[in-house]
Amino acid sequence: MTVTGLGTIAAAPFGGSGINLGAITAAITASPDAHPDQGERWKGVRTTALVYLVLAVCATALTTLIGVAPGVLVWRR
Repeated sequence: MTVTGLGTIAAAPFGGSGINLGAITAAITASPDAHPDQGERWKGVRTTALVYLVLAVCATALTTLIGVAPGVLVWRR
């Protein structure tokens, strides 16, 4: 948590504020709460990894879409 916390602090001025969120959600899907059998937890971890990859691929398109949206739809400073 210390390393990801410091990474979040360093990345926050540049818009990367979700480093700790990724670490926490990955830990949740690998925990005993996800499945009592340690041999079955890989399913949750794999699903989490796939979701992260899909979000990473779509991030640029979503950011571009928000950037070209009319000001009425998106609050801008």
